[in-house]
Amino acid sequence: MSTSDTMPTITPDTTIIVAGTFPVDGSQAAALLAAANEMRAATLQEDGCVEYRFSFATDDVNTMMVFEEWRDQDALQPTSSTTPPSPGDWW
Repeated sequence: MSTSDTMPTITPDTTIIVAGTFPVDGSQAAALLAAANEMRAATLQEDGCVEYRFSFATDDVNTMMVFEEWRDQDALQPTSSTTPPSPGDWW
């Protein structure tokens, strides 16, 4: 089976979902959530951002998860004037 048979076609109007996990210091949960909420509020101002959420893994307090939904591929591109805080500043 070729790659084109298994990979979805992304068109300019395809909704884009981004999901991932990253390690954090779970003992800093309150500070992490405050920073995540700040980042969420800024990112939701981006044109085309439909959803932007953080949560902790239910089986590991040292794992944070991110879920993003963007209107389309163009909205996901880093071309906006709004610059949310960098996650590297707090994880």
